[in-house]
Amino acid sequence: MRQWGLLSFSFLILSGAGCAQESAARPSTTLAEPPGLVYKEAMHPLDVVRASFDNWSPSELMALSVAMRKAHEACGAASPDAYAGGDLCDLARLCALGQLWPQTLESARQCIARGPEARRSHAYAAEIAALVQTKQLNKAQEAGLALLHAQPYDAEVAAAILGLKNALDVEMNSGRTLELELAEQPAIKKALARHAALTEEHGDALMGMGALYRSAMQLAFMYYYNQDRDSAAETLKRLNAAVGTALNSEDAEIVERTRTQFHLLGAKPPELKILRAFESNTAKPEIHPEANKETILVLFPDWCASCREQMKVVTEFSKLNAEQGIRAYGLVFHDDFGVKEDKPATLDRKDLEGTATLLVDPSTARTLGATEYPLGVVIDHKGEIRFADVLPDAAFSGADSYIERILLRVAAREVTDPARKK
Repeated sequence: MRQWGLLSFSFLILSGAGCAQESAARPSTTLAEPPGLVYKEAMHPLDVVRASFDNWSPSELMALSVAMRKAHEACGAASPDAYAGGDLCDLARLCALGQLWPQTLESARQCIARGPEARRSHAYAAEIAALVQTKQLNKAQEAGLALLHAQPYDAEVAAAILGLKNALDVEMNSGRTLELELAEQPAIKKALARHAALTEEHGDALMGMGALYRSAMQLAFMYYYNQDRDSAAETLKRLNAAVGTALNSEDAEIVERTRTQFHLLGAKPPELKILRAFESNTAKPEIHPEANKETILVLFPDWCASCREQMKVVTEFSKLNAEQGIRAYGLVFHDDFGVKEDKPATLDRKDLEGTATLLVDPSTARTLGATEYPLGVVIDHKGEIRFADVLPDAAFSGADSYIERILLRVAAREVTDPARKK
Protein backbone atom coordinates (compact mmCIF):
# COMPACT_ATOMS: atom_id res chain seq x y z
CA MET A 1 0.00 0.00 0.00
CA ARG A 2 1.29 3.38 -0.81
CA GLN A 3 1.11 5.56 2.26
CA TRP A 4 2.93 8.51 3.73
CA GLY A 5 3.88 6.51 6.80
CA LEU A 6 4.95 8.11 10.08
CA LEU A 7 6.13 4.85 11.55
CA SER A 8 7.69 1.69 10.19
CA PHE A 9 7.64 -1.39 12.40
CA SER A 10 9.17 -4.62 11.12
CA PHE A 11 10.43 -6.30 14.26
CA LEU A 12 10.35 -10.05 14.63
CA ILE A 13 11.17 -11.99 17.78
CA LEU A 14 12.32 -15.47 16.94
CA SER A 15 12.34 -18.38 19.34
CA GLY A 16 12.85 -22.08 19.00
CA ALA A 17 9.14 -22.77 19.21
CA GLY A 18 7.74 -24.18 16.00
CA CYS A 19 11.15 -24.51 14.37
CA ALA A 20 12.41 -27.81 13.07
CA GLN A 21 15.24 -29.32 15.07
CA GLU A 22 18.70 -29.05 13.60
CA SER A 23 19.56 -32.12 11.61
CA ALA A 24 22.66 -34.07 12.36
CA ALA A 25 23.96 -33.76 8.81
CA ARG A 26 24.55 -30.16 7.79
CA PRO A 27 24.49 -29.22 4.11
CA SER A 28 27.86 -28.25 2.72
CA THR A 29 26.63 -26.03 -0.12
CA THR A 30 25.87 -22.30 0.03
CA LEU A 31 22.60 -20.65 -0.88
CA ALA A 32 22.11 -19.20 -4.35
CA GLU A 33 21.52 -15.80 -2.70
CA PRO A 34 23.12 -14.28 0.44
CA PRO A 35 21.32 -15.35 3.67
CA GLY A 36 20.49 -11.72 4.48
CA LEU A 37 18.70 -11.33 1.18
CA VAL A 38 16.86 -14.63 1.63
CA TYR A 39 15.78 -13.44 5.09
CA LYS A 40 14.51 -10.19 3.58
CA GLU A 41 12.53 -12.08 0.94
CA ALA A 42 11.12 -14.45 3.57
CA MET A 43 10.04 -11.48 5.72
CA HIS A 44 8.44 -9.67 2.77
CA PRO A 45 4.89 -11.04 3.29
CA LEU A 46 4.93 -9.94 6.93
CA ASP A 47 6.38 -6.54 6.07
CA VAL A 48 3.71 -5.97 3.41
CA VAL A 49 0.83 -6.90 5.68
CA ARG A 50 2.18 -4.99 8.67
CA ALA A 51 2.76 -1.86 6.58
CA SER A 52 -0.88 -0.88 7.10
CA PHE A 53 -2.22 -0.23 10.59
CA ASP A 54 -5.55 -1.63 9.37
CA ASN A 55 -4.00 -5.09 9.57
CA TRP A 56 -2.79 -4.68 13.16
CA SER A 57 -4.54 -6.43 16.01
CA PRO A 58 -6.40 -4.42 18.71
CA SER A 59 -3.67 -5.21 21.26
CA GLU A 60 -0.95 -3.97 18.89
CA LEU A 61 -2.86 -0.76 18.19
CA MET A 62 -3.38 -0.24 21.91
CA ALA A 63 0.34 -0.66 22.55
CA LEU A 64 1.09 1.82 19.77
CA SER A 65 -1.38 4.28 21.30
CA VAL A 66 0.41 4.04 24.65
CA ALA A 67 3.78 4.62 22.96
CA MET A 68 2.48 7.64 21.05
CA ARG A 69 0.89 9.14 24.16
CA LYS A 70 4.11 8.77 26.15
CA ALA A 71 6.14 10.31 23.31
CA HIS A 72 3.62 13.15 23.01
CA GLU A 73 3.93 14.03 26.69
CA ALA A 74 7.72 13.83 26.70
CA CYS A 75 8.13 15.89 23.54
CA GLY A 76 5.74 18.54 24.81
CA ALA A 77 7.92 19.02 27.89
CA ALA A 78 11.22 19.26 25.99
CA SER A 79 12.98 22.12 24.23
CA PRO A 80 15.33 21.50 21.28
CA ASP A 81 17.62 24.28 22.54
CA ALA A 82 18.41 22.17 25.60
CA TYR A 83 19.87 19.33 23.55
CA ALA A 84 22.85 18.77 21.31
CA GLY A 85 24.38 16.02 19.19
CA GLY A 86 22.55 12.75 18.86
CA ASP A 87 20.09 13.65 21.64
CA LEU A 88 18.79 16.52 19.52
CA CYS A 89 18.17 14.18 16.60
CA ASP A 90 16.53 11.63 18.90
CA LEU A 91 14.17 14.38 20.07
CA ALA A 92 12.97 14.86 16.48
CA ARG A 93 12.22 11.16 16.23
CA LEU A 94 10.46 11.19 19.62
CA CYS A 95 8.28 14.15 18.62
CA ALA A 96 7.38 12.44 15.33
CA LEU A 97 6.22 9.38 17.27
CA GLY A 98 4.12 11.69 19.44
CA GLN A 99 2.79 13.47 16.33
CA LEU A 100 3.79 16.90 17.59
CA TRP A 101 4.72 18.18 14.17
CA PRO A 102 5.86 21.76 14.94
CA GLN A 103 8.27 20.38 17.56
CA THR A 104 9.37 17.65 15.13
CA LEU A 105 10.09 20.28 12.50
CA GLU A 106 12.11 22.49 14.85
CA SER A 107 14.11 19.58 16.29
CA ALA A 108 14.81 18.15 12.84
CA ARG A 109 16.01 21.48 11.48
CA GLN A 110 18.30 22.00 14.45
CA CYS A 111 19.65 18.47 13.99
CA ILE A 112 20.42 19.30 10.35
CA ALA A 113 22.18 22.50 11.40
CA ARG A 114 24.19 21.28 14.39
CA GLY A 115 23.67 17.54 14.78
CA PRO A 116 26.03 14.71 13.86
CA GLU A 117 26.63 14.23 10.16
CA ALA A 118 25.61 10.58 10.45
CA ARG A 119 22.10 11.60 11.59
CA ARG A 120 21.34 14.30 9.06
CA SER A 121 19.60 12.15 6.46
CA HIS A 122 17.19 10.99 9.16
CA ALA A 123 16.70 14.60 10.25
CA TYR A 124 15.83 15.63 6.69
CA ALA A 125 13.37 12.73 6.54
CA ALA A 126 11.76 13.92 9.79
CA GLU A 127 11.57 17.48 8.47
CA ILE A 128 9.86 16.29 5.28
CA ALA A 129 7.42 14.14 7.27
CA ALA A 130 6.48 17.07 9.51
CA LEU A 131 5.91 19.36 6.53
CA VAL A 132 3.78 16.76 4.76
CA GLN A 133 1.72 16.12 7.87
CA THR A 134 1.09 19.87 8.28
CA LYS A 135 0.11 20.18 4.58
CA GLN A 136 3.11 22.36 3.67
CA LEU A 137 3.84 20.39 0.52
CA ASN A 138 5.72 23.13 -1.32
CA LYS A 139 8.13 23.46 1.60
CA ALA A 140 8.35 19.67 1.85
CA GLN A 141 9.37 19.51 -1.80
CA GLU A 142 12.01 22.19 -1.19
CA ALA A 143 13.32 20.16 1.74
CA GLY A 144 13.44 17.09 -0.52
CA LEU A 145 15.52 18.97 -3.09
CA ALA A 146 17.83 20.17 -0.31
CA LEU A 147 18.22 16.58 0.91
CA LEU A 148 19.20 15.39 -2.57
CA HIS A 149 21.89 18.07 -2.82
CA ALA A 150 23.19 17.85 0.75
CA GLN A 151 23.43 14.13 1.46
CA PRO A 152 24.79 11.05 -0.32
CA TYR A 153 22.04 9.15 -2.11
CA ASP A 154 21.55 6.10 0.08
CA ALA A 155 18.58 3.95 1.15
CA GLU A 156 17.39 6.46 3.78
CA VAL A 157 17.42 9.33 1.27
CA ALA A 158 15.72 7.20 -1.40
CA ALA A 159 12.95 6.19 1.02
CA ALA A 160 12.36 9.78 2.14
CA ILE A 161 12.16 11.03 -1.44
CA LEU A 162 9.84 8.17 -2.44
CA GLY A 163 7.45 9.00 0.39
CA LEU A 164 7.50 12.66 -0.59
CA LYS A 165 6.82 11.86 -4.26
CA ASN A 166 3.84 9.79 -3.21
CA ALA A 167 2.49 12.58 -1.02
CA LEU A 168 2.84 15.11 -3.85
CA ASP A 169 1.19 12.67 -6.26
CA VAL A 170 -1.87 12.30 -4.01
CA GLU A 171 -2.34 16.06 -4.18
CA MET A 172 -1.66 15.94 -7.94
CA ASN A 173 1.02 18.59 -7.56
CA SER A 174 2.53 17.56 -10.89
CA GLY A 175 4.87 20.52 -11.31
CA ARG A 176 6.54 20.02 -7.95
CA THR A 177 6.61 16.25 -8.38
CA LEU A 178 8.24 16.49 -11.81
CA GLU A 179 10.94 18.83 -10.50
CA LEU A 180 11.71 16.40 -7.69
CA GLU A 181 11.69 13.39 -10.04
CA LEU A 182 14.12 15.07 -12.42
CA ALA A 183 16.43 16.10 -9.57
CA GLU A 184 16.53 12.51 -8.30
CA GLN A 185 16.99 10.75 -11.66
CA PRO A 186 20.80 11.04 -11.99
CA ALA A 187 21.33 9.60 -8.50
CA ILE A 188 18.75 6.84 -8.78
CA LYS A 189 20.01 5.79 -12.22
CA LYS A 190 23.57 5.65 -10.86
CA ALA A 191 22.32 3.53 -7.94
CA LEU A 192 20.59 1.12 -10.33
CA ALA A 193 23.74 0.83 -12.43
CA ARG A 194 25.62 -0.57 -9.40
CA HIS A 195 23.47 -3.72 -9.74
CA ALA A 196 23.15 -4.14 -5.98
CA ALA A 197 20.66 -3.21 -3.29
CA LEU A 198 20.99 0.37 -2.09
CA THR A 199 22.21 0.48 1.51
CA GLU A 200 22.21 3.23 4.12
CA GLU A 201 25.54 4.98 4.64
CA HIS A 202 25.12 5.35 8.42
CA GLY A 203 22.59 2.66 9.23
CA ASP A 204 21.09 -0.64 8.17
CA ALA A 205 18.25 0.52 5.90
CA LEU A 206 18.06 -1.28 2.57
CA MET A 207 16.21 -0.66 -0.69
CA GLY A 208 16.25 -3.49 -3.21
CA MET A 209 16.81 -3.05 -6.91
CA GLY A 210 13.13 -3.74 -7.64
CA ALA A 211 11.85 -1.04 -5.30
CA LEU A 212 14.49 1.37 -6.60
CA TYR A 213 13.46 0.69 -10.21
CA ARG A 214 9.78 1.12 -9.32
CA SER A 215 10.52 4.47 -7.71
CA ALA A 216 12.58 5.62 -10.71
CA MET A 217 9.82 4.58 -13.11
CA GLN A 218 7.40 7.04 -11.54
CA LEU A 219 8.97 9.61 -13.86
CA ALA A 220 8.02 7.54 -16.93
CA PHE A 221 4.44 7.23 -15.68
CA MET A 222 4.31 10.98 -15.03
CA TYR A 223 5.56 11.77 -18.52
CA TYR A 224 2.89 9.48 -19.97
CA TYR A 225 0.10 11.09 -17.97
CA ASN A 226 1.36 14.48 -19.14
CA GLN A 227 1.15 13.23 -22.75
CA ASP A 228 4.91 13.31 -23.28
CA ARG A 229 5.13 9.81 -24.73
CA ASP A 230 8.62 10.28 -26.18
CA SER A 231 10.10 11.24 -22.80
CA ALA A 232 8.22 8.38 -21.16
CA ALA A 233 9.67 5.87 -23.64
CA GLU A 234 13.17 7.34 -23.30
CA THR A 235 12.98 7.14 -19.50
CA LEU A 236 11.91 3.50 -19.71
CA LYS A 237 14.77 2.71 -22.08
CA ARG A 238 17.33 4.49 -19.91
CA LEU A 239 16.22 2.78 -16.69
CA ASN A 240 16.05 -0.65 -18.33
CA ALA A 241 19.64 -0.24 -19.45
CA ALA A 242 20.69 0.82 -15.94
CA VAL A 243 18.97 -1.98 -14.03
CA GLY A 244 20.29 -4.75 -16.28
CA THR A 245 19.27 -8.39 -15.87
CA ALA A 246 21.36 -9.65 -12.93
CA LEU A 247 18.50 -9.50 -10.42
CA ASN A 248 17.39 -11.77 -7.62
CA SER A 249 13.94 -13.35 -7.96
CA GLU A 250 12.05 -10.76 -5.90
CA ASP A 251 13.61 -7.76 -7.62
CA ALA A 252 13.13 -9.32 -11.05
CA GLU A 253 9.45 -9.82 -10.26
CA ILE A 254 8.98 -6.17 -9.24
CA VAL A 255 10.83 -4.91 -12.31
CA GLU A 256 8.82 -7.12 -14.65
CA ARG A 257 5.50 -6.14 -13.08
CA THR A 258 6.39 -2.45 -13.24
CA ARG A 259 7.11 -2.79 -16.95
CA THR A 260 3.86 -4.71 -17.44
CA GLN A 261 1.90 -1.98 -15.71
CA PHE A 262 3.54 0.74 -17.79
CA HIS A 263 2.79 -1.07 -21.05
CA LEU A 264 -0.88 -1.31 -20.08
CA LEU A 265 -1.22 2.43 -20.63
CA GLY A 266 -2.94 3.14 -23.92
CA ALA A 267 -3.73 -0.53 -24.48
CA LYS A 268 -6.93 -2.51 -24.30
CA PRO A 269 -7.39 -4.22 -20.92
CA PRO A 270 -6.25 -7.84 -20.82
CA GLU A 271 -8.79 -10.60 -20.38
CA LEU A 272 -9.35 -11.34 -16.70
CA LYS A 273 -10.50 -14.60 -15.20
CA ILE A 274 -13.48 -13.67 -12.97
CA LEU A 275 -14.63 -16.43 -10.62
CA ARG A 276 -17.69 -14.96 -8.92
CA ALA A 277 -19.54 -11.74 -8.00
CA PHE A 278 -20.28 -10.72 -4.42
CA GLU A 279 -22.94 -8.09 -5.18
CA SER A 280 -25.80 -10.61 -5.10
CA ASN A 281 -26.57 -14.27 -5.67
CA THR A 282 -27.82 -13.43 -9.16
CA ALA A 283 -25.06 -11.03 -10.18
CA LYS A 284 -23.03 -12.25 -13.13
CA PRO A 285 -19.27 -12.56 -12.64
CA GLU A 286 -18.38 -9.98 -15.27
CA ILE A 287 -17.38 -6.39 -15.76
CA HIS A 288 -20.58 -4.71 -16.94
CA PRO A 289 -20.52 -4.51 -20.74
CA GLU A 290 -22.88 -1.55 -20.98
CA ALA A 291 -20.61 1.02 -19.38
CA ASN A 292 -20.26 3.79 -21.98
CA LYS A 293 -17.84 6.09 -20.24
CA GLU A 294 -15.11 5.19 -17.73
CA THR A 295 -14.65 1.91 -15.89
CA ILE A 296 -12.59 1.80 -12.70
CA LEU A 297 -11.03 -1.41 -11.43
CA VAL A 298 -9.60 -1.65 -7.91
CA LEU A 299 -7.40 -4.71 -7.48
CA PHE A 300 -6.38 -5.94 -4.03
CA PRO A 301 -5.35 -9.14 -2.21
CA ASP A 302 -7.57 -10.75 0.41
CA TRP A 303 -5.25 -9.77 3.28
CA CYS A 304 -5.61 -6.02 2.63
CA ALA A 305 -8.05 -4.94 5.35
CA SER A 306 -8.15 -1.28 4.34
CA CYS A 307 -8.86 -2.28 0.72
CA ARG A 308 -11.78 -4.45 1.79
CA GLU A 309 -13.19 -1.62 3.87
CA GLN A 310 -13.15 0.65 0.82
CA MET A 311 -15.41 -1.66 -1.19
CA LYS A 312 -18.61 -0.26 0.30
CA VAL A 313 -17.50 3.24 -0.68
CA VAL A 314 -16.49 2.00 -4.14
CA THR A 315 -19.93 0.38 -4.54
CA GLU A 316 -21.72 3.57 -3.49
CA PHE A 317 -19.57 5.58 -5.91
CA SER A 318 -20.47 3.18 -8.71
CA LYS A 319 -24.19 3.45 -7.97
CA LEU A 320 -24.11 7.26 -7.82
CA ASN A 321 -22.32 7.49 -11.18
CA ALA A 322 -24.05 4.64 -13.02
CA GLU A 323 -26.37 7.00 -14.91
CA GLN A 324 -23.33 8.82 -16.24
CA GLY A 325 -21.93 5.54 -17.54
CA ILE A 326 -19.17 5.32 -14.92
CA ARG A 327 -18.78 2.03 -13.09
CA ALA A 328 -16.34 0.85 -10.45
CA TYR A 329 -15.47 -2.70 -9.41
CA GLY A 330 -13.33 -4.21 -6.73
CA LEU A 331 -11.20 -7.17 -7.82
CA VAL A 332 -10.13 -9.37 -4.92
CA PHE A 333 -7.80 -12.35 -5.16
CA HIS A 334 -6.22 -14.78 -2.74
CA ASP A 335 -2.53 -14.01 -2.22
CA ASP A 336 -0.29 -16.83 -1.01
CA PHE A 337 2.89 -14.77 -1.61
CA GLY A 338 4.16 -17.48 -3.93
CA VAL A 339 4.41 -20.05 -1.13
CA LYS A 340 2.48 -23.27 -1.73
CA GLU A 341 -0.14 -23.82 0.95
CA ASP A 342 -0.98 -27.12 2.62
CA LYS A 343 -4.65 -26.72 1.77
CA PRO A 344 -6.64 -24.29 -0.38
CA ALA A 345 -7.56 -21.09 1.44
CA THR A 346 -11.16 -20.12 2.02
CA LEU A 347 -11.88 -16.43 1.43
CA ASP A 348 -13.86 -14.75 4.20
CA ARG A 349 -16.67 -13.14 2.21
CA LYS A 350 -18.93 -11.55 4.80
CA ASP A 351 -17.62 -8.00 4.52
CA LEU A 352 -17.67 -8.17 0.70
CA GLU A 353 -21.23 -9.45 0.29
CA GLY A 354 -23.45 -6.84 -1.35
CA THR A 355 -20.52 -4.88 -2.79
CA ALA A 356 -19.44 -4.43 -6.40
CA THR A 357 -16.55 -6.81 -5.82
CA LEU A 358 -15.49 -9.64 -8.10
CA LEU A 359 -13.36 -12.60 -7.08
CA VAL A 360 -10.59 -12.99 -9.65
CA ASP A 361 -7.87 -15.51 -10.28
CA PRO A 362 -4.59 -14.79 -8.41
CA SER A 363 -2.85 -14.48 -11.78
CA THR A 364 -4.64 -11.13 -12.19
CA ALA A 365 -2.00 -9.43 -10.04
CA ARG A 366 0.73 -10.38 -12.49
CA THR A 367 -1.47 -9.63 -15.50
CA LEU A 368 -2.01 -6.05 -14.29
CA GLY A 369 1.56 -5.63 -13.05
CA ALA A 370 0.55 -5.00 -9.43
CA THR A 371 3.33 -4.35 -6.92
CA GLU A 372 1.37 -2.27 -4.38
CA TYR A 373 -2.28 -2.17 -3.36
CA PRO A 374 -4.95 -1.19 -3.97
CA LEU A 375 -4.08 -0.90 -7.65
CA GLY A 376 -6.41 1.39 -9.58
CA VAL A 377 -6.98 0.94 -13.31
CA VAL A 378 -9.09 3.45 -15.25
CA ILE A 379 -10.45 2.42 -18.67
CA ASP A 380 -11.90 5.14 -20.89
CA HIS A 381 -15.07 4.96 -22.98
CA LYS A 382 -13.10 3.64 -25.97
CA GLY A 383 -11.85 0.72 -23.92
CA GLU A 384 -8.26 1.91 -23.45
CA ILE A 385 -6.40 2.00 -20.14
CA ARG A 386 -5.57 5.61 -19.28
CA PHE A 387 -4.41 5.22 -15.69
CA ALA A 388 -2.74 2.39 -13.74
CA ASP A 389 -1.28 3.10 -10.33
CA VAL A 390 -1.70 2.45 -6.64
CA LEU A 391 -4.57 4.38 -5.05
CA PRO A 392 -4.23 6.36 -1.81
CA ASP A 393 -6.41 5.79 1.20
CA ALA A 394 -9.92 7.24 0.82
CA ALA A 395 -9.46 7.61 -2.95
CA PHE A 396 -13.23 7.46 -3.48
CA SER A 397 -14.30 9.53 -0.46
CA GLY A 398 -15.24 13.19 -0.10
CA ALA A 399 -15.86 16.04 -2.47
CA ASP A 400 -13.22 16.42 -5.19
CA SER A 401 -11.92 12.94 -4.39
CA TYR A 402 -8.70 11.57 -5.83
CA ILE A 403 -10.53 9.28 -8.24
CA GLU A 404 -12.76 12.13 -9.45
CA ARG A 405 -9.66 14.17 -10.26
CA ILE A 406 -8.21 11.19 -12.13
CA LEU A 407 -11.44 10.89 -14.17
CA LEU A 408 -11.36 14.61 -14.99
CA ARG A 409 -7.76 14.28 -16.12
CA VAL A 410 -8.63 11.27 -18.29
CA ALA A 411 -11.55 13.14 -19.87
CA ALA A 412 -9.38 16.19 -20.57
CA ARG A 413 -6.60 14.09 -22.08
CA GLU A 414 -9.04 12.32 -24.41
CA VAL A 415 -9.82 15.68 -26.01
CA THR A 416 -6.20 16.84 -26.37
CA ASP A 417 -4.35 13.54 -26.79
CA PRO A 418 -2.32 13.82 -30.04
CA ALA A 419 -2.48 10.04 -30.55
CA ARG A 420 -6.26 10.24 -30.89
CA LYS A 421 -6.05 12.83 -33.65
CA LYS A 422 -4.09 10.58 -35.96
